[in-house]
Amino acid sequence: MLRLDLKKILLKLSVGAVFLLGGFLIFTGLCYASASDNVHGWAWSDNIGWISFNCTEGGPSQSNICGTSTYGVTISTSTHVFSGNAWSDNIGWISFDVTAGECPDHANCTPTINPANGQVSGWAKAVNLIGDDYGWIKLRDTLYGLSVDLNTGRFSDYAWGGGTTTSTAVIGWISSSGTGYYIWTNPLVFNNSPYVENTNITGPNNNDLCNNTANYFLNWTFRDIDIGAYENTYELRLTNTGTGSSGTSSPGPYLPNQFEDGDDQSQGVLIGTSESLSLTPLRVRYGQTYSWEVRVQDNDGLWSSWTSGPGFTVPINYPECGFTMSPTKPKIGDEINFQDTSTSDPGSYSVESYFWDFGDSTAASTQNATHTYSEVSPRTVTHTIHFDSGTKSCSTSTTFNVRPGQPEYIEVIPR
Repeated sequence: MLRLDLKKILLKLSVGAVFLLGGFLIFTGLCYASASDNVHGWAWSDNIGWISFNCTEGGPSQSNICGTSTYGVTISTSTHVFSGNAWSDNIGWISFDVTAGECPDHANCTPTINPANGQVSGWAKAVNLIGDDYGWIKLRDTLYGLSVDLNTGRFSDYAWGGGTTTSTAVIGWISSSGTGYYIWTNPLVFNNSPYVENTNITGPNNNDLCNNTANYFLNWTFRDIDIGAYENTYELRLTNTGTGSSGTSSPGPYLPNQFEDGDDQSQGVLIGTSESLSLTPLRVRYGQTYSWEVRVQDNDGLWSSWTSGPGFTVPINYPECGFTMSPTKPKIGDEINFQDTSTSDPGSYSVESYFWDFGDSTAASTQNATHTYSEVSPRTVTHTIHFDSGTKSCSTSTTFNVRPGQPEYIEVIPR
């Protein structure tokens, strides 16, 4: 075991007053951390003894001393970088506020946790020993390094403090966990925010527009790089950009693991003459322009930011194509009347031209038509209407059997 060289430490003190009390060096001075910091617990060094990471349990029997000495260490939930101060009764403040290029390696200095594997890298510094290598604490090297269990937030393994050999070390090995002690943080610190990508729109198709059953599908991909993460729910905000009306909808909680990282999702939106932007089924109105955005929530309750999808303009309402025929069970030689019954709602396209395909290589281009069949056969008649300067059309068909005509007979006078 290495002995603590108190004379060497005293010569290197640069801040604070020093008191020797009960065999420990007590430093007075300012600490710039906050009592709300998210790293907790204790580490141990055979050379310098206990190191406290948060004033909320920094006193005897892990009592709260934040009223007289406020300090703590924080891990950023966005960058996973350490900041703030820990405390040693023997050497004073241990700072995690290390900037790039400041440490002895002049590279990879900032203390950071890799959220993919929990490995801690970078440096910390004992403020009162920083005159040379003795005050620097390296958190990871080739043969050692601190790690954090991403599921529990508990630290493990060692860091090395001061000097290049054990004979010159002041701080020496620092253990982050052992019998009755450990450093820990809330595992939600490592919960990366979910996010949305690949927003796109599909639909509507022409047949559905003709049948007044059209809809859009607003599509996106759920992403969350955390191990075991899955989607809890999402919120979709739909806005009529012309009127400014807007609504937000949500499907409610999903089953666990129903949607995981990389899974595609869709929200259907009906098209009609009325509008519903928040209550399902969602509905948009003919001839209106809309924008939309979506955000997702992971199983830990963390929301993504809002991500916009491509806007869209709903087409004008299509006319509905229809016709009747009489007789409905024609025979060879019957004149069949085909009557157009197509309709157009107010504000929809107007029908500009008509076309009939009688299924026997003959056709007509009038609104109503007549036709006679000369053969017994199943026939399919298709009626098509054209609109929007002939660029759009809708069709409907019916199939029937042409039956034989009445048999001819000759009246015979009985003899």
